[in-house]
Amino acid sequence: MIKHIWTIICRMSVTDEDTHNISLIEALHQIRMQGTPTPSEEEPILFAVEYEVITLWSRIDESTPIRGKGLIEVVSPAGTVLGEFPYDIDLTNSLDVRIRMKHNLLPITASGTYSFRISLSDENRNQWKEVSSVPLKVVFI
Repeated sequence: MIKHIWTIICRMSVTDEDTHNISLIEALHQIRMQGTPTPSEEEPILFAVEYEVITLWSRIDESTPIRGKGLIEVVSPAGTVLGEFPYDIDLTNSLDVRIRMKHNLLPITASGTYSFRISLSDENRNQWKEVSSVPLKVVFI
C-alpha cells in the first residue's frame, strides 16, 4: 500500500542536485487579491498566480514495489470542485516519491478558504480515498 506523507502549497521550490532534497520557498496559506471581482461558482475567474503543490508518498511495506494514482482537487469555499489534477505514483524503484505540480492560474469563486483535496487510488483499486486536505485562504483587498 501507499502512504501519504505530506502536501504543501508554495510559491516555488528548488531541488538540490546532489542530495535530491527540496527547498520550499514561500509556503502559502493565504493569497491576497487586489480589487473586488465578482466571480461565481458557475463562472470562476482565473487568478494569475504561480504556485506549486508538492506531495510526498512512500511505501507502507518497504519490500513491496507498488504503483497507484494521486488526485489533487481544488475545492471552493462552497464545496464546488473547480479543478482536478490526476497523476501517477510509481514506487516500483524507490521507497518514496515526491510529486511536484506547477500551476500559474487559480480558479476563484469568492473570498474564503479553498481546499486542495489529496486523494489516492492504490494499484488494482478503482476507488479514490481522501488522504489529506490543504487549506488556502483567498482574501480580496
